[in-house]
Amino acid sequence: MSADATTSPSAAALPAWRDPAAWAKTADILAVLIALSLPWSTSLVGIFVVAWVITVVPTLDPRVFAVSLQRPISFLAIALFGLALLGTRRGARVFMPSARAQSCWCCR
Repeated sequence: MSADATTSPSAAALPAWRDPAAWAKTADILAVLIALSLPWSTSLVGIFVVAWVITVVPTLDPRVFAVSLQRPISFLAIALFGLALLGTRRGARVFMPSARAQSCWCCR
């Protein structure tokens, strides 16, 4: 195959910063960097995750994403995310006594 056969005309017409394939490749590279930095640095993981989210957002189609969230298979993922969010909020109150004393109705 020649190089012309592998690139689509629409992809060639887009500037590099608007090309979804370039964003997807960048997101893949950042995912690998997140996995590689996990054993060594939590700050670097956070930085790479923020960069990954920024690169993934332009590749998402909001309508298709909303439809995919309405499928029954997505309910478990949404429920687990909600449970993790609830646990994070609960954990923050348990381990931060000053915040607990300010926000807890029973400590006043």
